[in-house]
Amino acid sequence: MVSSDGSSWEPIDDPTFGGPGWQYITSIVAGPEGLVAAGGDIVGAPGVDNDAAVWTSPDGMSWTRVDDPDFRRERAQQISAITVGDQELVAVGYDTGPAGNRIPAVWRSAGGSAWVRVQDSVLTEPGHRWMSGVAISGFGVVAVGTDGTRNNGDPAVWLFTDRTSPAM
Repeated sequence: MVSSDGSSWEPIDDPTFGGPGWQYITSIVAGPEGLVAAGGDIVGAPGVDNDAAVWTSPDGMSWTRVDDPDFRRERAQQISAITVGDQELVAVGYDTGPAGNRIPAVWRSAGGSAWVRVQDSVLTEPGHRWMSGVAISGFGVVAVGTDGTRNNGDPAVWLFTDRTSPAM
């Protein structure tokens, strides 16, 4: 939906939002090249056959789905949140590890049309952990989420301070 004043809204029925499965958006930001929305695509059993998904738009009215191989994996994944900094977009969420546990996942992009999956030893099993929010500040990138490796689960915070390292 779009609105010029926040009081009255117009639904947008763009064909790129359709197709097989159940597509959903969990986060949206105004990036350097327009709007970037992120979420997932359930193409089978929820929590099992999910792919991460990103859509871009220059104006909120017309949308293009980003076709990126890093959004399609053997196991379930999704993007929960996206943020924009001075030089890049960062998206966070989860992937599913070989043992079936959720593991934190991070993607980076200069403008929203092409993404790179971050590879770092912190973003692996063991555990049942995922990222649900992200912010970029002067001291680095902060992601928050859940650490379910314990019996009840706890809040989790990841801090990436070296923006030139593989982790950020």
